[in-house]
Amino acid sequence: MIYGDLNNEQNLFKKSNIDFRLMISLAFATSIDALIIGMGIALFGVPIFLAIGVIGLVTFLLSMIGIYLGAKCRRFFQNKTGIIGGVVLITIGIKILTDHLFF
Repeated sequence: MIYGDLNNEQNLFKKSNIDFRLMISLAFATSIDALIIGMGIALFGVPIFLAIGVIGLVTFLLSMIGIYLGAKCRRFFQNKTGIIGGVVLITIGIKILTDHLFF
């Protein structure tokens, strides 16, 4: 993300870069994530319809808030959102790494 913003590369992911192997790997990763969440819900004995409702509502509300804030902050951040997002991801990665290494 940072590299793309610094080099003004707007289309890092073109339609031609998405191939069958990439789609299969993303589908597999999403399936594993859903499997783990489903097992966790079952192990804790949470009512399934309650979980579906809460997860759906929270996802919807946070998506709408993100779209609203993104539209409002467009002029403020201009074309530097990739740099900001990259720095946030690196910071989260460093925190997770330090938490697991030192504590």
